[in-house]
Amino acid sequence: MHSLLSTIRAIDAYLMMGLFALWLILLAYAISISHRLAALRKRQSSRLAEGSIGEVTEWLNEHSEAIASMKSRLADLAAEHAQQASSLAKCIRKIGIVRFNAFEDIGGEQSFALVLLDGCGNGVAISSLYGRQDSRLYAKGIVNGEGERPLSEEERRALEQALAGEAPGSARTAAGR
Repeated sequence: MHSLLSTIRAIDAYLMMGLFALWLILLAYAISISHRLAALRKRQSSRLAEGSIGEVTEWLNEHSEAIASMKSRLADLAAEHAQQASSLAKCIRKIGIVRFNAFEDIGGEQSFALVLLDGCGNGVAISSLYGRQDSRLYAKGIVNGEGERPLSEEERRALEQALAGEAPGSARTAAGR
């Protein structure tokens, strides 16, 4: 430990000289930056004094007009966005489908209940019942997420799936599993 302290004391003078040299370099750099800044300010004030104030004013007016034009276009885009959002709410956005066996003697889940809803929960429930001799198709209106007429179990499941935003076909009846 004693030898370490003696080594530090021996190089103490060199360390101080190194720090002094670093300080001189930083001082020279600060003076250089100060001169550059002064020259820049001088050029700026000379340009304004030479009568280029008109150019600056013209430049500012051009940019002011451009900003006003952008504000107007932005207002137009906001109005268009609001109209598209309103239209989009009326498009089919939610879908639910449940496949099932309508009759015990027919397999393969050929029957299905399909619910198509807009953003407000209005739409239609379509059911297809597949049989060996014939197929039947039924449609029921959906208003505010509820059927206008009583819904079958499969139609209710398809409606719940559409309202929940699940992937179509992920919910099946117990008979179809």
